Amino acid sequence: MKKRITALILAILMAVSTTVIVNADLVTSYYKDQYGYWLAGNSPYMYIVDFIDYEGTTTSVVIPTNLGKPVYSVTRTSESDKRGVFYYSNVTKIIIPANIVVGTCMCNGCSKVQEVYVGGGVPVNGSSDMPVSQKAFFGCTSLRSIYLGYGITRIGDYSFSQCSSLPSIVLPDSVTSIGKSAFKDCSSLASVIIPDNVVTIGSNAFEYCKALQSVSIPNGLTTINQNTFASCGSLASVTIPSSVTSIGSSAFKKCNALDTVYFTGTEEQWNAIEIGDYNSPLLNANIIFNYAESAVAYGDADGNGEIASKDVTLIRRYIAAYDEVTGTSTVEVAAGADVNGDGAINSKDVTLLRRYLASYDETTGTSDVTLGPQS
Repeated sequence: MKKRITALILAILMAVSTTVIVNADLVTSYYKDQYGYWLAGNSPYMYIVDFIDYEGTTTSVVIPTNLGKPVYSVTRTSESDKRGVFYYSNVTKIIIPANIVVGTCMCNGCSKVQEVYVGGGVPVNGSSDMPVSQKAFFGCTSLRSIYLGYGITRIGDYSFSQCSSLPSIVLPDSVTSIGKSAFKDCSSLASVIIPDNVVTIGSNAFEYCKALQSVSIPNGLTTINQNTFASCGSLASVTIPSSVTSIGSSAFKKCNALDTVYFTGTEEQWNAIEIGDYNSPLLNANIIFNYAESAVAYGDADGNGEIASKDVTLIRRYIAAYDEVTGTSTVEVAAGADVNGDGAINSKDVTLLRRYLASYDETTGTSDVTLGPQS
């Protein structure tokens, strides 16, 4: 049923007055299909490199998976190209089905784009690399919601830099690396979930994320590179795993709100970490050793370390914005939004969390209602 609905939406979108041009550097000949798409004649895959809506009426786009041949990527060909594929359009919402690569500068400078769904999966050429490529969403100042599906392997350099309206992002467990300056200048980014499979975070990755309040460094990461969290003025707490052996210069420079560091190793291990210059906020923070982080904080829907009525509100907003077609919601939540641990987020979670809060005793810090999987 979902596939039929998606196909119907795609057919409607392809019927509008649009043109997709395939770059001459990638193919040697073209032909034009009945919908106005320019297709390559001598290439095993399609590369969508431009989207021109002459009437300016298209605001929502589902990228086609096949244009006579499988679509491999939506991309520009140069990292220096400041005009993304959707630059000359009024598109605000983009759905990229599974197995299509988010290419270089795809939405670079596309200031009207607000919502993006990326399906993930495996590229049609069978490659094991499924990136969000460099500068894919650079300067998307109106981007407020991004969903990245399982299969995405890396977040490219500057991929989300200057997305100043993005409040949160959850990276899928398949991601193993985050490029340099990937989220630099995301001034509204208050929450980011980094999976434990990430083993590399590039320099300046979260620099100037002024709204970021807390972050957990993934287990297995050995180096926190220079300027990674520099000038994150609201960063109050950070969890650092015992696998970290070096912290680069200025990694936490000007993180003046940093109060607590949760370190999963011993004091001896902490003292053995090579810490570069200009990290006084980190060194002056309260270090809690042998910290054991819970895998899921059931009920903590916003991931801020507390369970409160605003978590109920957030879950209700998530449910209201849930799209049955894509299986996603435009509202981002932490794993704890699945309050009863049944693998779904729905009204049952709202009910259980409200019961928990209603019986919560401020004096003892306990509730008669248990969160998590129910017996």
